[in-house]
Amino acid sequence: MSQTKRSSGSNRPPRRSFTEEFKRDAVSLVTDQGDSLAEAVRSTVCP
Repeated sequence: MSQTKRSSGSNRPPRRSFTEEFKRDAVSLVTDQGDSLAEAVRSTVCP
């Protein structure tokens, strides 16, 4: 498998990575607690 590298002239910021724990907690907000997707995003993203 080869990995694609971005050119150094790219204007995009690097992709963020999230821990498995963070992903589970974010999904739980929607599936278990009944929050809407927008509410879950607002509560997990830093201001």
